[in-house]
Amino acid sequence: MNEILIRRKNKVILGTGTARVANDRYITAIMKNIEELGYTFSREVFDVLRTYSVNELSDFYFELKAALMKLTGADEVYTPMYADFPKGVMEARMM
Repeated sequence: MNEILIRRKNKVILGTGTARVANDRYITAIMKNIEELGYTFSREVFDVLRTYSVNELSDFYFELKAALMKLTGADEVYTPMYADFPKGVMEARMM
């Protein structure tokens, strides 16, 4: 997957898959999972993904999710500077 294309144009390049039957449930599950990152699929992407097998969808999903998490900063673990803000800061003694 072209991470630069996702970052610059919010697009992916997809080829035709090898599935004999559309796996709409898997595709909608992927869509639901990337919604939390602020993304969804266009109708064109959905239609191409309908040609993907379960294994192809799985590979696509894990690559896409990793790229989107990196792009949005969701792959980082943030710790607050003041864990009990604002109460703890207001009660702290000034030295």
